[in-house]
Amino acid sequence: MYKVVRGFLAVWSVALILGALACTRAAPDSVGSGPGFESPSGIAVEGDGDLVVADEGLLAVVRVDPLTGDRTILSDAHVGSGPSFESPTSVAVEADGRLVMTDAGLEAVVRVDPIAGDRTILSSVDVGSGTAFGSPRAIAVEADGKLVVIDLGLHAVVRVDSVTGDRTILSGMGIGSGPGLDTPVGIAVEADGRVVVADRGLNVLLRVDPLTGNRAILSGSGEGGGPGFVLPGCIAIEADNGKLVVPDAGLDAVVRVDPVTGDRTILSDDGVGVGTAFASPIGIAAGADGELVTTDPGLDAVVRVHPVTGDRTILSDADSGSAPGLQSPLGVAAESNGTLVLADAGLAAVLRVDPVTGDRTILSSAGAGSGPVFASPFVIAVESDGHLVVADIGLDAVVRVDSATGDRTILSSDSTGSGLGFDTPLGIVIDVDGQVVVVDFALDTVLRVNPITGDRTILSDADIGSGPDFVRPQGIAAEASGQLVVTDTGLVAVVRVDRVTGDRTILSDAATGSGPSLDTPVGIAVEVDGNLVVADRGLHAVVRVDPISGDRTILSDASAGSGPNFVSPFDIVVEGDGSLVVVDSDLDAVVRVDPISGDRTILSDFETGGDI
Repeated sequence: MYKVVRGFLAVWSVALILGALACTRAAPDSVGSGPGFESPSGIAVEGDGDLVVADEGLLAVVRVDPLTGDRTILSDAHVGSGPSFESPTSVAVEADGRLVMTDAGLEAVVRVDPIAGDRTILSSVDVGSGTAFGSPRAIAVEADGKLVVIDLGLHAVVRVDSVTGDRTILSGMGIGSGPGLDTPVGIAVEADGRVVVADRGLNVLLRVDPLTGNRAILSGSGEGGGPGFVLPGCIAIEADNGKLVVPDAGLDAVVRVDPVTGDRTILSDDGVGVGTAFASPIGIAAGADGELVTTDPGLDAVVRVHPVTGDRTILSDADSGSAPGLQSPLGVAAESNGTLVLADAGLAAVLRVDPVTGDRTILSSAGAGSGPVFASPFVIAVESDGHLVVADIGLDAVVRVDSATGDRTILSSDSTGSGLGFDTPLGIVIDVDGQVVVVDFALDTVLRVNPITGDRTILSDADIGSGPDFVRPQGIAAEASGQLVVTDTGLVAVVRVDRVTGDRTILSDAATGSGPSLDTPVGIAVEVDGNLVVADRGLHAVVRVDPISGDRTILSDASAGSGPNFVSPFDIVVEGDGSLVVVDSDLDAVVRVDPISGDRTILSDFETGGDI
């Protein structure tokens, strides 16, 4: 099935995302009034039935009326006192009605007063003792009031004392037996106190013993029947039957999981239930009446799901009612004439963007061009003859797009070309000899693709080439010398790869080169002078890296350069005049960055540029 990553994907962020630009989108056919969602992620239900949503784009907690869909900012930089949010990722409700939230930017758990919106750091490196958070992403409340937090950076479940803020590793980092946590993104507490974790890297649900921290696979990877997870997100537990419900952004579905057998059943997707199809469901909560509510950053909406029929109803959004703007732009490249081309996973399309006006034209989609329809186009590159190649992680394929007609042809996939099949192709570049080079996130591999036959050859992995093994490679670019540079979110590094031998060398990481450490390096490009520029989702920044020393300098972020702050910078390209263009998957925008001052200007988004 399809894999749509947003804000992770981010997070990989696809789950998983950060930053700051609030924008109200209202229109006659929107559902509910108030500020439009920008990147709704975590969701919870308050005691009175109101919904509270963590929105990483608005940098806010939004309260939603469950009847009207009206949205009110409960807490942000302008509502309530205390430290401003930097990347609010999830929310839970304590027994006394106060909210607790994870903030990956603050690396903290934040408590929010449900009336005033005041924010207090409950646990961080400065508040409470124990291992400091690395990247807290999801939170749940145990029966005794303690909190359990998923930390993506630590690959662990952290228990937090709700009074002192003290942190104890419950599972992971050497605590507990069983399969290690890889990319944990969701967490819930069952009635008997056991903790359930959704792991997007393993594509499983894990059950964690609350006393020992021991981990066992509950569903996925051979446990339980039914459709396999692709990109599982948050978890909710149904009160009447104890079953688990999990949104999956790869399946574009809500999956129900039997807590005894681990069997998986599609509760709602485009084939089960009627209503608006999901685009990228991430967050989920169960109401007292049994109805489910999900956040979908692809739709920028809260969707109500009927627990019996799977029918979907938009509960709250701010749909413009006009031609589609960007929905989840993830990849960007520049054509020879300076026009930009975008891969947009939310639209399942390739768009052209005028570099002067920001106007958008759909070049290739289900309604433009012939050939196999995109599932989740992720990144894009331009071949020497002007045709485009797109890595699609839903099709697990490289798709060639005719730059004139938009027609699509599978260049390389399990059924086209020989060699190791793709699993999650997240990076793509054209080599100096015209071959296509692909980074596969799940295989921890760089593959070379023959541009004629589609045959795949491993260029660099744990068995080919020397040097540190890839952990979660993602972005790739080619230097003038022909050497390749790869971002690796697991190593938190930029890795140089020899294009002949596949040897890997750390070019820049916490121990190599000076300057601010990388956090979640994703996109990468090479400037004319040879310097590297990296889009880092965790830092909400563009970082310049010296190609010799590995030294790092923040070129553009909230403190460097003016203009709208990044939320989730994902991919980056260098224009002919040296300017940088960044796609931000949570701003749903193309941002131009001055290479000297770091100033940021929106080139194309919902309000800048038009759809042609």
